[in-house]
Amino acid sequence: VTGLPAGVTGTFAGSTFTVSGTPTAAGSFPYTVTTSGGCSTATATGTITVNPNATITLSSAAGTNNQTNCSGAITNIIYTTGNATGATVTGLPAGVSGSYAAGVFTISGTPTAAGVFSYTVTTSGGCATATGTGTITVTGGPVITQQPQSITSCTTTATFTVTATGSGLSYVWQVSTNGGATFTNISPAQTSSTLVLTGLTPAQSVRQYRVIISSACGTATSNTVTAQVGTPPVVVLTAVPSVNFNPSVQGGLYATVSPVGNYVYQWKRNDVIIPGILGPSYTAAMGLLYDFGRYTVSAIDVASGCTGRSNALTLTDIQNVRGNLFISPNPTRGLIRVSFYSNTLAPKGQMISLYDLKGARIMTKEYTVSGTYGNMDMDMSKLANGTYRLVLRDAAGKHVADANVVKY
Repeated sequence: VTGLPAGVTGTFAGSTFTVSGTPTAAGSFPYTVTTSGGCSTATATGTITVNPNATITLSSAAGTNNQTNCSGAITNIIYTTGNATGATVTGLPAGVSGSYAAGVFTISGTPTAAGVFSYTVTTSGGCATATGTGTITVTGGPVITQQPQSITSCTTTATFTVTATGSGLSYVWQVSTNGGATFTNISPAQTSSTLVLTGLTPAQSVRQYRVIISSACGTATSNTVTAQVGTPPVVVLTAVPSVNFNPSVQGGLYATVSPVGNYVYQWKRNDVIIPGILGPSYTAAMGLLYDFGRYTVSAIDVASGCTGRSNALTLTDIQNVRGNLFISPNPTRGLIRVSFYSNTLAPKGQMISLYDLKGARIMTKEYTVSGTYGNMDMDMSKLANGTYRLVLRDAAGKHVADANVVKY
């Protein structure tokens, strides 16, 4: 056989001649099959027409098929097709479309949605399809979604952070030393979304900071912020009347703070926080006599968060009167509070009996107390005026102490 396109051949077997294969060239190929080995030859002819595959080529400027759009219409993307009768496109952003005319496919329009859009143009009407691909990135300028916040720091370090949306963002932090009239870039350059300042002094509290965020589509400027360097308050702890207490002593621990301000207090006994005591004083009525030891108080400035810690005071009881039974008030109109020294803080049972001067028991009441000087309250308001003997016993009924109490 002669005249076949490249990639196509003929084979003879028995009495059959077969033409087969895959053409690798386009065109029209008239062929002739001629017999051999007989008295004369015979021929058969035919034509194989090989249509070319479709083609597609970017004909607009290089890079238009991978473009970033900030606002408005995109730069038209144009493809030239060959051996095709049409083309379609998928993956375009809303507002952008494609059109085919006379072998040219054009993508154009104004995006109405942001994002990254990968598109594919596919030919139609040819023997095989061809595709062209690209990406349209639709973005606006930087948008700040979280502004940096001013800071009051009791240390010499402050950190500012900004959060923004956008593509290809860059950051430049600036400082103003004249109240915001002018700003200059911080040196060395600070080019991340977070600015860390170190070595701050109170004199630098007047400085203002901001960040300029840039992208191919514009810039955004943050709020101005400041780093106030706070000064811890000075706290002085005093004991009134002295560092020796028992239930007969009126007074307590008192904190004096300067400068004057709004403070929250944290008291500690032997470096353990005492819950519920938030003011500048700690008295017997507030539980000072529960235990003795080393006391400190910290004052926290509500506005700045700066904390000052006091000097330490070690409180003790008055040892030479530990055996006394404390009754207050005495004389009384009815209500009394009874306290007696204990060398253990653990809860323990105690019992109070009240007798008249003839020895008759008037009342008995049991208590569970804890702490160095546990409180036991008794109501004598219904008793006749006079002098009574108060006897304190332990849980086993053993005598501990006794004293007279006067009801009037």
